[in-house]
Amino acid sequence: MEQSDAGPVPQPPPPGPSRPPAPRGPGPGAPRPGGTGRVPVLPPAAPDSGGLPPVGMVWAQDHGGVLGSAEGMLWRVPADFRHFKAVTLGGGLVMGRTTWDSLKGALVGRRNVVMTRSEDWTAPGAHRASSLEQALALAADGLEEELGADPRTGRAASWPRTWVMGGGSVYRQAMEAGVADLLVVSTIDLDVAASLGAGRVRAGADGVTCAAAGGNTGSGTAGPDVPGVPGGLAGPEGAVAPVLVRAPSIDLAQWERDEEDSDVLGTWRPRSGDAGWRVDVWRRRA
Repeated sequence: MEQSDAGPVPQPPPPGPSRPPAPRGPGPGAPRPGGTGRVPVLPPAAPDSGGLPPVGMVWAQDHGGVLGSAEGMLWRVPADFRHFKAVTLGGGLVMGRTTWDSLKGALVGRRNVVMTRSEDWTAPGAHRASSLEQALALAADGLEEELGADPRTGRAASWPRTWVMGGGSVYRQAMEAGVADLLVVSTIDLDVAASLGAGRVRAGADGVTCAAAGGNTGSGTAGPDVPGVPGGLAGPEGAVAPVLVRAPSIDLAQWERDEEDSDVLGTWRPRSGDAGWRVDVWRRRA
């Protein structure tokens, strides 16, 4: 996920070795090598979207579907930050309060809509919404009047201008409500839970996984017994464990991987910051 322009992204120390990177895949504004170069056409709005313009969901996860921790991001992959910006620039973003707080300020060039139950909550650059339905309407209404014509090019220009960007509970609400037409998923070449070790992660409620004692709060320092995993996933015995938040499941009966827009299976884009990464695009089945 992209960081706010309000301040620098914390720099974790270099992680341990990762698998060798594969040749760079395409960015969101370019055709995939070997493809037809076509610009895909979005399907009509999802059946449960209430007539709203098309809605996309965008997230980054590790191999195990971990989005991050309750304390923030667990990796730093600048190329994926740039990808997120290229996908969402000029659009409306729907997020939960925790995601907003992690940004340290509004994302420039986009409409920031924050879902919160607090009726008196306000923040510079943010619109408050009390429900997913209200948030999507606020994110989509009058975008061109406020932000101008869609600035994106290539494939991304045909993608939705309204995006759900987290966190875990907001993704699940959107998935269960059937409002999304497109999923753009970055996979980071890390496995957080496996690196924590067997028996040190337990299932939690609402898509949250709690790491057992031995982890820390994700302070940005890699633990000595977790090589290759940034974000402070391990620390001294007895330290506070991170709470891992997981991405929603993708039901293959409802979603189909777009081979043209996705990176080639089994390949990875070059390492950026903490790890290599790849992008998969999923479209709702007709």
